[in-house]
Amino acid sequence: YQRRVRAEVLPGASGSETSLALFAAAVRHHQSRHRHQLRLDRPADVLRDLVDEQLTLIENERAQRVMVCERRQRREQALRAAAEPYRVNHGELRLFTASEVDDINRTRQQRQFFDEPDRVDVPLERFESGLLRHHCAYESCPTFLQSHATRSDIALGTRRGIFRHLRFNHLTDNYVRAFHATARAIAQRSTDLASFSAAMDEHFRGDCSYTVLVNRDEYLAQAFALSAQTVSYTHLTLPTI
Repeated sequence: YQRRVRAEVLPGASGSETSLALFAAAVRHHQSRHRHQLRLDRPADVLRDLVDEQLTLIENERAQRVMVCERRQRREQALRAAAEPYRVNHGELRLFTASEVDDINRTRQQRQFFDEPDRVDVPLERFESGLLRHHCAYESCPTFLQSHATRSDIALGTRRGIFRHLRFNHLTDNYVRAFHATARAIAQRSTDLASFSAAMDEHFRGDCSYTVLVNRDEYLAQAFALSAQTVSYTHLTLPTI
C-alpha cells in the first residue's frame, strides 16, 4: 500500500529516503500543522534542511558554552588578582586566650570609621576556639584587631562584615572548612601534638584545601596548645565565606 501511494503521489522518489524524511520531519515538527509545507517530492532537501538546522543549533550552543567558560575564567582571574594581597596579609592566624582578649579590651581605644559609615567599632569578642567574632586575627593584616562589624551585624547578630573581609581566604590556600571544629573534637581525645596532628591528617586525608594549607603545622600546634589549657570548646569554626 505504501509503495502504491508513493508511486502515485511521489513518482520516482526513493522509498528509503522518503521514509527517512517523513520520520525526521515528524520528530522535528511533532504537530501535523507544522508539516503541511514540507515538499516530500524532494526528500533530500528536507533532510538537508533539518541537518543544517541541527548543525546551527549545535554551533550556537557550543559558542554559548565557550562564552560562559571565558566569562567564568575572566571572573576567576579577577578574583585571584584581588585576592593576591591577602596571600601575604592573611598568612599568620593568631588564636587568643580569654585573658589576652580582656587585656586588649581594657586598653584599646574606640575607633571611628569615617570612610565606612556602616562599620562600627565593638570590643573584641572571643570564641572558645581562640578566634574573634568581628575582628581580624591575622597579625600581618593591616586591619589586625580592627572591627569589621556592621550596624546590621550588631542588630541581627550576624557576622557579614568579617566574612566579607575573609571572602578571599579560599583563594589563598588558607582555608579549610570546619578546621577548628574538627581540631576541637580531635584535641580532646589526643594525648600529645604528634597524635593530634596524625589524627587531623587522617581526618582531612584527600581534602586538597588541607593539603595545601599554608602554616598548617603552626595552626595545628596552636589548636592543640589551646586545648591543653583546658579550654572548653563550644564554638569552634573557622570563619567561612
